[in-house]
Amino acid sequence: MRGTFTVAGAAVLLASTANAQLYPGLSKFNHTCQLQKPLLSCPAQNASDVDSCCTETFGGLVLSTQFWDTYTGLESQGQVLPKDTWSLHGLWPDFCNGSYTQYCDLTRQYDPIPSPNTTNGLKNGTVVPPYNGPNIGTFLEPFGRYDLLEYMNTYWIAQNQDNPGFWGHEFSKHATCFSTFNTPCYGPQYRQHEDVVDFFETTIKYYQRFPTFKWLKAKKIVPSNSTTYSYTDFRNTLAKKHGGIPFIGCSGPRFNATTAGKNTTDNGYTVLSEVWYYEHVYGRPQEGKTVPVDASATYQTNCAKTKGAIHYYQRTNGSEKFKLNSTPIYLLSSPTQKYVHPRASTSQLTPSVSVPDDKAQITVLLHRYGAVLASHSIPEVLSIYTSDGVIMAPGYPPAAGQDALEAAYKRIFSTIKLEIEFEIDEIVVMGEGWAFARTTAEGTKYWLKGKNEGTQEVHRNQELFVLKREERDERAEREGGEGWRIARYAFSSMKPVV
Repeated sequence: MRGTFTVAGAAVLLASTANAQLYPGLSKFNHTCQLQKPLLSCPAQNASDVDSCCTETFGGLVLSTQFWDTYTGLESQGQVLPKDTWSLHGLWPDFCNGSYTQYCDLTRQYDPIPSPNTTNGLKNGTVVPPYNGPNIGTFLEPFGRYDLLEYMNTYWIAQNQDNPGFWGHEFSKHATCFSTFNTPCYGPQYRQHEDVVDFFETTIKYYQRFPTFKWLKAKKIVPSNSTTYSYTDFRNTLAKKHGGIPFIGCSGPRFNATTAGKNTTDNGYTVLSEVWYYEHVYGRPQEGKTVPVDASATYQTNCAKTKGAIHYYQRTNGSEKFKLNSTPIYLLSSPTQKYVHPRASTSQLTPSVSVPDDKAQITVLLHRYGAVLASHSIPEVLSIYTSDGVIMAPGYPPAAGQDALEAAYKRIFSTIKLEIEFEIDEIVVMGEGWAFARTTAEGTKYWLKGKNEGTQEVHRNQELFVLKREERDERAEREGGEGWRIARYAFSSMKPVV
């Protein structure tokens, strides 16, 4: 947790505006940022001289922050961590001098557990009332952003708290202190919670640019319960890739309280837990045009500096999901495998499993496909197909190849949402890396657009999959299925035609 510091001018402003917009009286008109020259957010720009909707004038030092947690505390509810990936913490607007504030607009307070519980973190600050309305994840549903919701449930993971409560905290505490997420910036046709969707998208944009796990792994720095590392290992690797020295955060015992550090003066913490990447921004943070900068020279880490003092622990067994949109897998002895789709807004996750033979490996693949139908993840569905894969949907010509598959699934996912029971009726392995499978799916189909928009109907389909084993690769290692992919897929309704 960071302590709270506010510059004097901001403190005066917030004293009068915490219950309303960041800049009271800001017009809803004429914020066409394409007509304006993008200005750098630091040194700080004066909001009376520039358009605060098109240049970040309040929180010009932007921090993209990530966690390395080893458990969530809610594994029993299916809330687990992304495999081989640091999880998303947030996107924070600090002042250019490194100080900051929070909860800048209490009319957009969606945090059920405010921390701190006043706007300045002090007893004399304005109280931040706990939010008790619909969770912030539901705000995405009127926009049809189930794919965004699924991504967040995969990578933006809370510890000892439900994910939507954590997202509400991040939005309310931080997004409201960006000038460019101020609601008048969205014009006179602003839709309620449009700013929430925009902030979530922007936060993810920054997160995706900093693949911390991958950067460290490339330098042989990987989670281990036995090997220890030095602070400089992390700092040098991440600074080289990012372009600025990040803040690297640790927790756990202080080094001089451990056996190895006894009688030393090094009181830094010893368990790696967090990283913050610092940037200045041209124009709106939403555009992602940034300049990497160093964390403050006086606060670049709280970790121990002694060589080999840092633990980068492995995740707890059962605390990592198998793979994006994967679901609980039951390798049964009977020939029929049954899987129940989760709702698209619910994250159903599982740790890695071992698959002993071709039929079981194909079962893993088909369950992954079942989860994709619920999650609406385009990248995941494409990863399940071979490069020349084909889908044959009733009433449409075959869609062959990755580009055509992407177009087909965008059409499908934008049109319907399914809640179904998915049964694997038969798997036949034919040798030479080929197999086929028959499945059935029964449940409810929800129409998202078209002439039936807003209605639902009984869904009963039969499916035929032709599967091909590809050469074993890193993707197969991580995702399961041992290289099996969908080569051809056809389905039809089981509703009687005559």
